[in-house]
Amino acid sequence: MKPQNWDQMTATEKHDYAKRLAATTRGSYLFGQAFALARKVLLAEKYPELSNAQDMEVLATLFLPYMSQEDMRAAFEKLQAEPAKGDPK
Repeated sequence: MKPQNWDQMTATEKHDYAKRLAATTRGSYLFGQAFALARKVLLAEKYPELSNAQDMEVLATLFLPYMSQEDMRAAFEKLQAEPAKGDPK
């Protein structure tokens, strides 16, 4: 969360705080979430910026995977429908 004294921090202090957050697991998750959501917004445009959406997809691989609730549900349903390796068919 943003520190309570955010508005009193200098630009350098804010930058240092942001760098520390970015280096954490939570920061990685937030970047992944931001790329996933931004990509969906770009692709929904009437004239989508495809190269930007594709680059976001590539950059998102640097961060923890993020899936929307509907993507998670679809992935879970797909896993349930497929037999696990070694399961009887």
